[in-house]
Amino acid sequence: MLKNKKTPYIKPTDENAEKKGAGFLPKLFRALSYIFSPDRLYLYIIVSFILTITIESLSRRSFTASFVFLYDNPLAFTVNYMIITITLLFSLLFTKRIAVLTLISGVWLGLGITQFVLLSFRVTPFTAVDFAVLKSVFSIIGIYLSGMQIALILTAILLGIAVVVFLFIKSPKHRIKLPRVLVSF
Repeated sequence: MLKNKKTPYIKPTDENAEKKGAGFLPKLFRALSYIFSPDRLYLYIIVSFILTITIESLSRRSFTASFVFLYDNPLAFTVNYMIITITLLFSLLFTKRIAVLTLISGVWLGLGITQFVLLSFRVTPFTAVDFAVLKSVFSIIGIYLSGMQIALILTAILLGIAVVVFLFIKSPKHRIKLPRVLVSF
C-alpha cells in the first residue's frame, strides 16, 4: 500500500476523516470568529454601545434608566458613545486587536464601576480630582470598605490583568490595514 518508498501513504479509516472540522461546533466557531473578527468595524460599534449602556446603567443604578437617559438626552448619550467608540478604534492600530480591545474595554468598565462605587458613598461623581488625591485613598479605604471587599476588588483587578496578558499571548496577529484605519477615525 505504499505509493513510493520515501513517503508512505496511509489510507484514512473514515471517508470524512480528511475533512477537519466537519462537525457542528467547529463550523459554529468558524462562523462566530468571522462575525466577531477584529477587522469588522461593526464589532467596535456594538461593543461601544454595550459599554455605554453598561456605564450609564451603573451610574444611574438602573438598566431601564439608561434607556430613559438615551431617550431624554440623546445628544449627551451620543457624545458619551462616540468618546468610547473613538477610544476602542485605537485598537485597530495594533496587531493584537482583541487584546487591546479587551484592555480598553476593561479600563472603561473599571472607570464605570468606580463611578458606581463612588456615587454610593458620596453625591459627587468620579472626576479628575480623584486621580490627584489617589494617594490619600489608601489611608482611608478601610473606613469605606471591609477587608473582604478590598480582597475581592484586588482579585478582580488581578484576574482582569491575567485575562489581558493571556489574550496578548494567545490572540492571533492581524495585519494593520492603514487606509481602513484612517477612514474609521
